[in-house]
Amino acid sequence: MTNMTPISSKSSRTTLGWRVLLALLLTASCGETDSGGLTGPAPTGALELSLSGLPAGVAGRLIVIGPNRIDTLTSSRMLSGLTPGEYQLAAQDVDAADVTLLASPAFQTITVNGGGTASAHVDYHPGAPRSGSLTVAVEGLPAGVNGAVAVSGPSGFYQNLTTTTSAAGLIAGTYLIAANPVTIDGETYAAEPASQSVVVVTAEMRTGVVQYRRVVAASGALSVTTSGLPTGAMAAITISGPNNFAATLTASSQLEQLTPGSYTVAASEVAVEGARHIPTPASQVITVTGGNVAAVAVTYAPPSTQVTGGLNLQVTGLGGGAPAAIAVSGPNGYARLVNATSVIDGLAPGSYTVNSVAVLVNGLSHTPSPSSQTVTIVAGASATANVAYSVPSPTLGQLQMTIAGLPIPAAAAITVTGPDGTPFQVTASTTIDGLTPGSYTVAASPVTVTGVNYLAGPASQVATVVGGTTVAVSVLYVAPTPSMGQLAVDINGLPGGAAAAITVTGPNGYSRQVTTSETINALPIGGYTVTASAVTVGGVSYLPTPTAQAAAITAGVRTVTAFSYAAPSPTTGSLTLTVSGVPAPAAAAITVTGPDGFSRAVPATTTLEGLAPGSYTVTATPVVLSGVSYLPAPTSQVVTVTAGATGTGAVAYAVAAPTTGQLSVTISGLPGGANAAITVTGPNGYSHAVTANETITGLLPGSYTVAATSVVASGVTYLATPTSQAATITAGGSSSSSIAYAVQAPTTGQLTVTVSGLPGGANSVITVTGPNSYSHSVTATETITALTPGTYTITSSTVTAGGTSYTPAPNSQSATVTAGATATRSVAYTAVAAPATITVDTTIRFQLMTGWEATTQVGQAEPGFAGYQTELMDLAANDLGINRLRLEIASGAENTVDYYAQYRAGTITSAQYNAQRYAWVNDNADPNSANGSGFKWSKLDESIESTVLPMRSRLAARGEALYVNLNYVSFGNSTAQQSAAEYAELILATFQHMQSQYGFVPDAVEVILEPDNNTIRTGTGIGGLIATTGARLAAAGFHPDFSARRSSASAPQCSSISGAVSRISTQT
Repeated sequence: MTNMTPISSKSSRTTLGWRVLLALLLTASCGETDSGGLTGPAPTGALELSLSGLPAGVAGRLIVIGPNRIDTLTSSRMLSGLTPGEYQLAAQDVDAADVTLLASPAFQTITVNGGGTASAHVDYHPGAPRSGSLTVAVEGLPAGVNGAVAVSGPSGFYQNLTTTTSAAGLIAGTYLIAANPVTIDGETYAAEPASQSVVVVTAEMRTGVVQYRRVVAASGALSVTTSGLPTGAMAAITISGPNNFAATLTASSQLEQLTPGSYTVAASEVAVEGARHIPTPASQVITVTGGNVAAVAVTYAPPSTQVTGGLNLQVTGLGGGAPAAIAVSGPNGYARLVNATSVIDGLAPGSYTVNSVAVLVNGLSHTPSPSSQTVTIVAGASATANVAYSVPSPTLGQLQMTIAGLPIPAAAAITVTGPDGTPFQVTASTTIDGLTPGSYTVAASPVTVTGVNYLAGPASQVATVVGGTTVAVSVLYVAPTPSMGQLAVDINGLPGGAAAAITVTGPNGYSRQVTTSETINALPIGGYTVTASAVTVGGVSYLPTPTAQAAAITAGVRTVTAFSYAAPSPTTGSLTLTVSGVPAPAAAAITVTGPDGFSRAVPATTTLEGLAPGSYTVTATPVVLSGVSYLPAPTSQVVTVTAGATGTGAVAYAVAAPTTGQLSVTISGLPGGANAAITVTGPNGYSHAVTANETITGLLPGSYTVAATSVVASGVTYLATPTSQAATITAGGSSSSSIAYAVQAPTTGQLTVTVSGLPGGANSVITVTGPNSYSHSVTATETITALTPGTYTITSSTVTAGGTSYTPAPNSQSATVTAGATATRSVAYTAVAAPATITVDTTIRFQLMTGWEATTQVGQAEPGFAGYQTELMDLAANDLGINRLRLEIASGAENTVDYYAQYRAGTITSAQYNAQRYAWVNDNADPNSANGSGFKWSKLDESIESTVLPMRSRLAARGEALYVNLNYVSFGNSTAQQSAAEYAELILATFQHMQSQYGFVPDAVEVILEPDNNTIRTGTGIGGLIATTGARLAAAGFHPDFSARRSSASAPQCSSISGAVSRISTQT
């Protein structure tokens, strides 16, 4: 049997009504009738009853008692054939969902006349919510150790518990209790059961017990799995645990023979070929238990990779929105309760357990399948788990008993006997579960409460229980016509725990003392006197109102008397003065003055009582003890005293505060006999020189500056650190400053460049560049001094002397210069043999082609380009075999306005763009320092993205590399980049932009398209561009091929430029 708790107090609303109705019924049924002179049956009447406010499916409770009949109604109804007379109606409250519906009126009397129809109405309205209580007992853990328990239930209820806890006011329904293991000092305590459900019902306390038991110590194992790192890369994982256990892992491993307990798995970031790989989770705690293998997973991924997964939990088989009872647990102590189909995101990768328990729905147990399952969560993916609830074929039934009419807490006397003849007792409304189908006899006996005998009806009834269903029976207790009454004495106004002084006297010498509010039962009918006397509590007298009153006791009626106690209004008040800071044996010097000439000396903390209401002035003067003056604060204050209240004041004495502070200056690092050079300055023009360690006293509060300058001793310079510092001086406080002197360290270094291989009189062409835009030309062996520490680049160019070219080796190198040291580098020149002579064999018609080049102009600006781009790229790469592209960079790329972007956006016409496409606006006046905002890359980027990138990917797919030739274009009499240095700046800026934006640079530079149609027409001009640009690119780490247009006039001029011919790989 379950649910044996007595019914709630709401049934007391109808107790008196049942007694009165039964009395009327007995009177009606036991009276005599005069049969003489009968002329025929008297006409009958009717009674129309209506009930409102009940939700659909909820039945009311209405009992009608009248002459010769009792009717029970659950809904609106017309009663006909009624004997004329008075009918008593009693309406009971009913439960609906999670609230109690209150009936109004609870009682009413209706007169039915012969031949007429009377009417009555009962309205139901919501009362207090239906709620119950739940106690979760957490047992078996050592003292001071917390459990790990989670409770979830209806309407999103969720609470974590660590110890035994009771919760009241819970909505009725199924609550799931899930408990996780607890490890303390290396020992593990497992919960039994790990998951359970408890059904909370209205007005009852239900209990769930979580019993922890220590797991027998035995060694366990820990499996650590790593993933996400490139092949050959090592993880960085540390394991720590009980007994100072520590281990470091670089790959997936399983640790054996581990002491049971909690282990921390911490993973650190790993860099592989410069790429960061971040572990998830970075730290996790796993419990190792004896005889088991615990498992954790660490997933490494770049920062942008997903590191969590999800779980799609599908719940079926529970109709009508009934909550499931499912617990999900996993890595890092993760635990969550789920009561319906859910998607859980943000789960750390690893193994998760889904435990499910049975739930009750409409009194039927629904069993989950499976009850337990394991799901693996993978980063960036969502796993699925299914839980299907089903109702087993019922074999047992229920008997729901409703008992009404008894006053609380009286117990009913009902015996239920089943098919096997075994009886059991029922004392309150309840639902009996697990009954074998068959006939059950419900026998109700009378009950006597405070001298009143309550009769049960019906005294015996039979209920048939069917498997899987609930059969309901009701028993109503009523009392015969009462002969006694009740007297209620309500008392208020006294402090908690104080006893009243009330005497009740009445017929036949009755006398009784009453000290608290109570109801006196079974009083004989008659007149009673209730007398109240004053009560003294804590020295305060409380007077009753009224002091006496009469009470007439009538049969079956509860008469109420009420008394209010109150203390008389006070006429004086008090003042509490708290004194602190006065040392013994001295006394405070305080005077309190007030109304009517009041004056009192107060030497210490005290309370002045019996003061007339008004303002009181508290005056305090200094106290001197042993020559030390103690000052009061405040020296004067006003405290207001009101009748019946206590005003408060406080005086704190303290020693007079100091007015100056001090500064300690500590000096180190100087040789003996050397004086420091330190000056301390501060408020009001203060200045003081310090040459050695010193403590300066008598300083006014404020900010001071300690300035130190260098000192020369024996020809050696000593620098001070710091050269300036601030010190704050407070009254009574001490501040300190430290200055350390040290010999001045060198701040610059040297670089020796040794030049060899050139004939006498020939100058080398070497440029040294370094930090802070440093640049220096070297024409012969030289030691360069006063260099800022850092990395320097030595760039060497070809030298022509006596008609012979001398090439340097290396042509570019770097050197690191450190303070106080000399770095050395060498450049060796070697004479270059005369240029080779190319002879054309006119008998051969065909030559081997190593490359097939096209331009990047593929109609990308046309509206339909997107429709044929893919096919065009496929044919160009795989059919035509194009493996070289000429990528044009126009002189107009260096400009403050991006005309091509305006043209593509439709804000200017093609004619307007063509007029400006080669127009050059210098980024700044310095060709060696590029201004990034002075270059516009929209046209170059469009060519790369529409043509170069697609061709590179297609050639790469078959193992080939695309050869990109950057071609400088400038027409229209443009004077763009006439300076070789400005030209080199544009080409270098283009290389750097492509490297930053796309990760590659051109393989070659075609110096200029159609030089004969441009202002740069001479071989000398082209040679200058090649030599300057090649050196500038090499200094930045770029070494492309150079291609120049050749003519009979320009070739010799180009060849005469030092550093030009050696860089040319192609002449066309």
